[in-house]
Amino acid sequence: MRWDAGAAEAAMAALEQAAQQVERLATQRVDAARVMLREWRGPFRQQFDARLRQADAEDAALVADLRRARAELARLTQLAREEQSRRDRARARWEAEQRERQRQQQAAS
Repeated sequence: MRWDAGAAEAAMAALEQAAQQVERLATQRVDAARVMLREWRGPFRQQFDARLRQADAEDAALVADLRRARAELARLTQLAREEQSRRDRARARWEAEQRERQRQQQAAS
């Protein structure tokens, strides 16, 4: 089975784009929250702060997961390239051996 490096590259790009989009949206949320928090006081403010911290942590975890998946896909792509290269070299050696056998058989005939 051949590794589809093009599809892997597209998937890696999509994973990175998703991570960047999550980061952008998190930044926008934090900026909007800062504006609201300037004057907000009371128990609901504390709930909001807690939820904002939770959302920030979840965003960071999601970004890390997306980037880990991208890195794993890059690692697998590299392994597939190395394996394909090894197979190509083995095939070239085998073909050279077959040509040499045929040459020897023809010379012996």
